[in-house]
Amino acid sequence: MPDQRPGRTAALGELAIVFGRDAVNVSAVGLMAAVTVKLGHEVLAHWPAWIIVAGAAPVVLRWKVNPAWLVLGGALLGWLPAPWANAWR
Repeated sequence: MPDQRPGRTAALGELAIVFGRDAVNVSAVGLMAAVTVKLGHEVLAHWPAWIIVAGAAPVVLRWKVNPAWLVLGGALLGWLPAPWANAWR
């Protein structure tokens, strides 16, 4: 039974639930950060990918662009240099 005294807003069990939720949130953010770093390391291994990122980053940071357009543009720009990009690897 929660404490009914004035000034007490949460019982010990409620605090455990709140701290448990915080731990889940922190671990989820950490997992997403680790996956982002690993994926970035794998994807940005060649110069055409760096050119696409250098072009897309200012667009994303400056304007609100639909992510579908970014995916489509990245796919097209990744497809264009594909035949001759292998010579530079």
